[in-house]
Amino acid sequence: MQEKEKNHRLNSAINDWRQWPLPLRQRPKVFAELNGGDINATLVIGDKEKKWTLKLFGHSEKSDRKNKIEARAQQAAHPLGIAAELLYRNEEQRYQISEFIAGKTLRETEENSAPQNKRAAVLSALVSAIKKLQKVSLDIPQIIYVERVENYWGKIPHRHRIPLEAQYHHALEKAIKLDQSTTADEAVLCHHDLNPGNILRKEKKEIHLALIDWEFAVRGPATMDFAILSVELDYDIEKLSRLSGHSQSSLILAADIYRTLCQLYNAAQQF
Repeated sequence: MQEKEKNHRLNSAINDWRQWPLPLRQRPKVFAELNGGDINATLVIGDKEKKWTLKLFGHSEKSDRKNKIEARAQQAAHPLGIAAELLYRNEEQRYQISEFIAGKTLRETEENSAPQNKRAAVLSALVSAIKKLQKVSLDIPQIIYVERVENYWGKIPHRHRIPLEAQYHHALEKAIKLDQSTTADEAVLCHHDLNPGNILRKEKKEIHLALIDWEFAVRGPATMDFAILSVELDYDIEKLSRLSGHSQSSLILAADIYRTLCQLYNAAQQF
């Protein structure tokens, strides 16, 4: 989101502070920006007593649909203790306010290079969180990976596709296989973007994790969120198989399609 647009929309949203169901006595201050994405922006707001997060969403019919799904997934995950509580949502101005959870992301704690005993404890907590999430019944769209591959591919101009031809055909082949192996009844709620920046370790002695940024949430293969941990956090597939109960081959397939999807997504974002 461009700086000028972000500042304008932020001021517009904060002007509504009296409508928010929050214990505020005066106009809140902005303490920090948590991320500065191309489409959305998330900021920490509040007063001396308490803080919250305010997320500004981008403008488009497609993003509006995604934002509604994101809100529903976050709301469904909150009672499980793995997501912030959604406190207020303004669809007209495209923003929402959530509970602020104090802590550091696994990117900030450099989880990928942490000692093995600490990584094992975090992995155990992540597997537990994913299993809790998969028990939630939520009527949101099921991901069709072939459509996702074609969508990203279609955004890449023809003259820039040649270096990516191999990845595209590889992704399409794996997507067909994964789609065919996941029925509607088998699909579960997936966060689908468990990179280190979206996993928050709360400020407690024991390991307590929260998942943030639910914008890619879908119903999908039960293997996917586990497989993503192997790609984003370099966890061992064999260990993930043992903890999740899924075969190594099924996790490798999911990891393969996720990795290639990320390559196509990043390429498409350049245009």
